[in-house]
Amino acid sequence: MKKYLLLLFVVSCFSGAAKAQNTRGTENGVKQPDIIVVPFTKEGDDIRKVIEDNPMMSLAISKVKETFNDRGFITRDFIALLKSLKTTDVLTQGSQSDAKSKVVQNSKADIEVSTKIFVINHPEGSSEVSLELQAAEVHTGSSLANVSYLSGKYITSDTIRLANRALGMIKDNFFDQLQNAFDQIVENGREMTIQIVLGENCELDVYSEVGNKGNDLQIEIEDWLAANAYKGVYSVNSSDKVLDISMQVPVFDQSTGNPYSPSRLRGTLQRFLKEILEPTGHEPKARANIGQKLVIGID
Repeated sequence: MKKYLLLLFVVSCFSGAAKAQNTRGTENGVKQPDIIVVPFTKEGDDIRKVIEDNPMMSLAISKVKETFNDRGFITRDFIALLKSLKTTDVLTQGSQSDAKSKVVQNSKADIEVSTKIFVINHPEGSSEVSLELQAAEVHTGSSLANVSYLSGKYITSDTIRLANRALGMIKDNFFDQLQNAFDQIVENGREMTIQIVLGENCELDVYSEVGNKGNDLQIEIEDWLAANAYKGVYSVNSSDKVLDISMQVPVFDQSTGNPYSPSRLRGTLQRFLKEILEPTGHEPKARANIGQKLVIGID
């Protein structure tokens, strides 16, 4: 009987642990972010040297990525993606920071975790390693979670050992903070900014009547925003020749569950503008579509 009760206790503990491990992901309906762990860099830094010449940094990127994987997150391998770009002109044209941004954008990750690790030498001869993690949404740069850990002071020159101590201190609260912040973005959508600019030689302004409803351009745009902004959240500021728009868009496509592409919104808006502007002889043209920012010109 005692053995039977002990077996039940072990099974119960195992089941509880399994449930605890399974609090994220699709099984409970929570959409997980894809993570890319990147090295902290300053302007002008050579991204390859930052990684290759600093064993602690290589270790930190690998260990932080592994820690995310252990908690069920999907991660993108920054170092592997960076190496794949060495055969292109990305690393030979433009700055190294451009290469880092290119890797992050190509990764299709939702969250970028910047990893900073360095040694602090104290006057009494001891040393310690500081680890700082800063998580931000890739598309908007919005900060989601920030933590720092110290290895503790030791009289040693073995910085890798100190780095491992600091990396072993990463706690669940960081991942919970990050997941909760991302869940809020999924719930409320993310901001996209749109600027509609009427050229100097365009006789229209934002108060000119367009379309066939007797509305001016601004009213038509606001009606379109009311129908297309995520949960109807948007704002519009205007001058005679410019409409500055902020609207919420979903993080994931509502029909497919795949990441929402801002370029789809560009196409939808351009088609709408083309339709209401057709009687005037003007046509909208996208001038920029970078991340969460879209600029459309009307000449």
